[in-house]
Amino acid sequence: MTRPSDWSALDLASDPVPGRPDDIRATATDARGTAQLIESQVADLRRLGTAEGWDADSGRTFATDAPVLADAIARAQARYAGLAAALDAYATGLEGLQRRADAALADAEAAAVAGRRARALPVDATPGTVEEADQIETRERAIAASSSDHDDALGVVRQLVGSGGGGELGLLDDAFVAALVAAGDDELKDSWLDPAKQFVHENRGVINVVKDVLKALGPVLTVAAIVFPAAAPALLAVGLALAAVTLLLTLAQAVAGDATVGDVLADLVDVGMAVVGISGARAVATAVAATRKSVVTSRSMAAARKAVSGRVPARKVDAAFRSARVAEEAKVGRLADAIAASPVTRVVDGLLTGGAWELTQLRLLAAGGGGPLAAQVWRPGIAWAAAIGPYGAVDFVRSGVEVIGHGRDYGAGTYWDTKTAVHVGSL
Repeated sequence: MTRPSDWSALDLASDPVPGRPDDIRATATDARGTAQLIESQVADLRRLGTAEGWDADSGRTFATDAPVLADAIARAQARYAGLAAALDAYATGLEGLQRRADAALADAEAAAVAGRRARALPVDATPGTVEEADQIETRERAIAASSSDHDDALGVVRQLVGSGGGGELGLLDDAFVAALVAAGDDELKDSWLDPAKQFVHENRGVINVVKDVLKALGPVLTVAAIVFPAAAPALLAVGLALAAVTLLLTLAQAVAGDATVGDVLADLVDVGMAVVGISGARAVATAVAATRKSVVTSRSMAAARKAVSGRVPARKVDAAFRSARVAEEAKVGRLADAIAASPVTRVVDGLLTGGAWELTQLRLLAAGGGGPLAAQVWRPGIAWAAAIGPYGAVDFVRSGVEVIGHGRDYGAGTYWDTKTAVHVGSL
C-alpha cells in the first residue's frame, strides 16, 4: 500500500504513522518458517533418539543426548514462533492506524477544499436586505463546517500519535515490545561471556594477524640471541611472553569457536618449550661455565706439573709452578673465549645444538675431557642441549616457512581473506 507523502493538510511535515506492514509481515513469515524448520528438526531428533540399532558407544551416547538437545532447540522454536506472532499483530495494528490516518488526511483535504469553496461563495445581494443576510450566513456556516471537519481530522491524528508521541501508536509499540519480551522469557539466556565471544569472533582477522606477527618474532629473537649472546636470557624471556600472549589469544578464539583444541595444544606446547628453553639455557650455561673452569684447571695443573718435573732447583719450584699455571690458565682462557665467540659456535648452538657444540669443543681443549668436574656436568648439559636444540631448530624452520607463506599470500592479495575466513565455526 502506497502511503501519502504530503500531510500539509493536517499541518504535518511527514507521515504521523510511518512503517511498512507488508515488510513486517514478510519478516514474520521468515520467522515462522524458521520456527517450522526447528520444529521439524526437533521431531527428527526425537525420532532418532528412540530409533533401534544404536549398538556403538557413540550411537548410544547420541540416543541419550538427543532428547536433551531436542528440548533445548524446541525453546528456540518457541522464540521464533512468538516473534512471528508479535510481528503479525504489530503489522495488523499498524495497518489499522494507517487507514485511520489516511482517512483523516482525506477528510482534512476535503475540508480544505470545502473551506476554499465556502470563502468563495458570493454575497451579491442588495446591502441591508434579507437576501444579503442569508448569503452571509450561508457562507459563514460553510466556513465553520469546513473548519470543524479539519479540527475533527486533526483530532483523529492526535488520538493516534498523541500530542508529543504516544497515543494509540505508542500503545501498539508497547504491546509489541511486551510480546517480544514474553517470547524471549525462557531459559535461553545470553551469558556475560557471549558479548566477549562475539567481539573475538568479529575481530578474528585482527587477532590472527597479531598472532602471525608474534610468531614471526620468534626467528628474529633467535637471530638476535646469536648476534648478542649476552642478551640471550632476556630474549628468551621475551619469547616466553610472546608465546603466552599467543596462547591466550588462541584460547579466546577457541571459546568463540574460531580455533580448535589442536590449535590450543600447539600453542601450549610452544609455551611449555619456551619455559623448557629458559631452564635449559640456564642449565647449559652452568654446564659450560663448569666445563670451562674444569678444563682450565686441568690443563693449567698439568702444565704446572710438567714445568717442575725437570731439573728445577727446590727454591724455584713454587715460582715455576705458579708461573706455568698462570700462563696456561691465560692461554686456555683465550681458547675458551675464542670458542664462545666463534660464529660457528653461535650459529650451530643457536640454531641446532642448543649449547652442545660449545660443551664438546671445550672438553676437547684438555686431555681426558677436562677433569672430573667437566665429566660430572657433561651428561646434564648435553641432555638439556638435546632437549632445547632440535626443537628450536624445527620451530625456527617452521616459523620461517610460515612467514614466507604469509608473504606469498600478502603478495597475492589473499592474506586478509585467509585471516578473516571462518575455519572452525561461528557464533
